[in-house]
Amino acid sequence: MIEEDSQVKGYIWLAAYRGNDEIAFVYDINIYPDFQNQGLGTQTLALATDKMKQ
Repeated sequence: MIEEDSQVKGYIWLAAYRGNDEIAFVYDINIYPDFQNQGLGTQTLALATDKMKQ
């Protein structure tokens, strides 16, 4: 869930590959229409990338 100020603004579905921790997949990302064009998708992908690298 992508949440800000207790309001859900979208979601991202990602997972690491079971056979290799060096590989991860983004299966889906959705920013709800009312919150698009505010940089949330870019911020979400950047945060997901950082988390998956850990």
